[in-house]
This record gives sequence, C-alpha cells and structure tokens, in this order.
Amino acid sequence: RAAQTAFFATVDLGVNLLTLVVQLFLTARMVLLLGVALTLGFLPALTIVGFGALALVPTTMAIAMFQVIRRAADYAVTRPSRELLYTVALREDRYKAKSFLDTVVYRTGDQVGAWSVALLRAVGLGAAQVSFAAIPAHTKGVGSYGSDEVPRQERPTPVTQGGDQPRKRRRRRGKRRGGRRSGP
Repeated sequence: RAAQTAFFATVDLGVNLLTLVVQLFLTARMVLLLGVALTLGFLPALTIVGFGALALVPTTMAIAMFQVIRRAADYAVTRPSRELLYTVALREDRYKAKSFLDTVVYRTGDQVGAWSVALLRAVGLGAAQVSFAAIPAHTKGVGSYGSDEVPRQERPTPVTQGGDQPRKRRRRRGKRRGGRRSGP
C-alpha cells in the first residue's frame, strides 16, 4: 500500500513539475506561434502518439510516463488555450458555457471513456488492443479545430446619463459597511 501511494505521488509530482515548466516557458510561445486552434489540437495529437506507444510497449512505466506527459499537457497547454476562447464571450455567456462544459460535457466524456474501456475489456481485448482502439477516437479531436479565427462579439456599450459620457461608478471609501455611525 505504501509503495502504491509513493508511486502515485511520484507521478503527480512529475505532472506538477512538468506543468510548471511548460506553462512558464512554452505555453505562451505555442499559442503565439501555432494559434489557439492548433494549440488545442496538440493534446489529441499527443494522445494518439501516446496510445500508439502504449500499444507497442504496454508496461506500467510506459503508462506512468504517458500519464505524466498527457496530464501535464492538459494542464499546461490545453486548459489555458481553452480559457482564451472565453475571452471573446460576454460574462453571462461565459459563465453558462463554462459551467455546462465543465460539468456535463467533461463528465459525460469521462464516463463514456470508462464504459468504452470496460466494453473493450469485456469483449476480450488486452491493454495493447484497447490502446489501438483508442487512437481513432482521438483523431476526431485533432481535426476538429479548423480555423484559427475566433469571431468577436460586440461588447454592450455603457449606459449613459443624459449626455454622451458613460455613467461613473461610485467609489466606496473606508472599510465601514452599512452607512455612517452616529455618536462618538
């Protein structure tokens, strides 16, 4: 049990360190060089290569290495790139879309993936065959990021009072809440 915990802790440490290095030194450069669309296609392409490697070498160490590289690429490259897509959306639309995608879409994808592996295992496929079977599912992800152009939505214009000047917000002063205190 202790060896298993140490193994998974080492995998998570590798993910965290690799994520930090990639985010600090590569993510911004990748987005600037490749654009958001190709950067989003990086993880599915990496996953295809990883499943191909797992099909050829289905060992625990290969699975751990693939897991470290894939999770680090997800956290360091894909998630920041995905967040860039929300910058052109209005605040209310962004809130609704992110909630829906993070809860419904990703959880459904995780469940379908787990069921697919269980089904392939029930049919009698081994680890190498399951890895080969996973490759076509990820080729869709690579090709689905077509154009790098993200349509910009018009931002609502500020409400004006009488003239052409935008309405100013009142600035609160001090740390008091609830109005002025009476008395000494």
